[in-house]
Amino acid sequence: MLLNIVFLGVGVAIAYRAVILCRRFQALNEGLYPQPLRITDADIQQAKRALDSFESVSFRTQDGLTLRAWYRPSLTGAAVIFLHGKSNNRHVLLEEAAAVARQGLGVFLYDSRASGDSDGQFHSWGYLEQLDLVAALDYLMTRSDVDPDRVGVHGFSVGANTALLVGVKDDRIKALVLSGACPSLAHYLKHISSRPRFLMEWLLLRKYHKAGVPVEQIDLTACIADFSPRPLLMVRGTGNITVPVTLVQELYEAACQPKELFVIKGADHNDYVAVGGAPYLSKVASFFEFHLSSPSIKDSGF
Repeated sequence: MLLNIVFLGVGVAIAYRAVILCRRFQALNEGLYPQPLRITDADIQQAKRALDSFESVSFRTQDGLTLRAWYRPSLTGAAVIFLHGKSNNRHVLLEEAAAVARQGLGVFLYDSRASGDSDGQFHSWGYLEQLDLVAALDYLMTRSDVDPDRVGVHGFSVGANTALLVGVKDDRIKALVLSGACPSLAHYLKHISSRPRFLMEWLLLRKYHKAGVPVEQIDLTACIADFSPRPLLMVRGTGNITVPVTLVQELYEAACQPKELFVIKGADHNDYVAVGGAPYLSKVASFFEFHLSSPSIKDSGF
């Protein structure tokens, strides 16, 4: 009788773990093939209030996708591109963009592939999304209000992957903000692996490679030093569960000068604005305003 109870308990435990693993894999599958978070009328109205005025634009990537965006023209010649994270859209960085726009800089917020109102079904954690950012840069180069030598990028979370992977190869990006960045996709998959951790991590790596995501190439630590000597600002929170503080610190230490680290006490991965408030927004805006200013203005000390 006792033995039967033990076997029953073991069976229930195994079944419970199997359900947990199944749900985790389902969530990860949705991460690779997400349901786009569409732009709503409320998002558009909020954008109108925050940016005062903007243009709704679209542009094409090299592999044939059409991406949708908002663009607030530049009054100074400088412009900043904003890249959102996984399972989100351009609206998530609206407050940061508005703070930059108030300094007269142009702001360009677009929906990455398989996100928002843009084309695509597959999310590759910053790998294919490099084509999106290159196309966005190409678009800004056609704008008469933009000085090609005064363009910056702000990448959040997975958007930070894309921003840096392109930034180290494309010198059109003159200043870079990475917020909520993780050292590598491999680090992140290890972090989210549940027990049995070794098996789960192996299964995740196999799944991602099979889906066409080259995990080993999405490695920010390996390339972040190559962004130097252009200026870099990294933003992290002290309460970050999604991306542990130690991992963000490792990434920052791998970067070369000139670099800055802005820490928001108590902030988790998705509440930089709510917790960081005006000091955070001011830091982002002033960073781009200074580093994308014309040489004459920068030399004068303003």
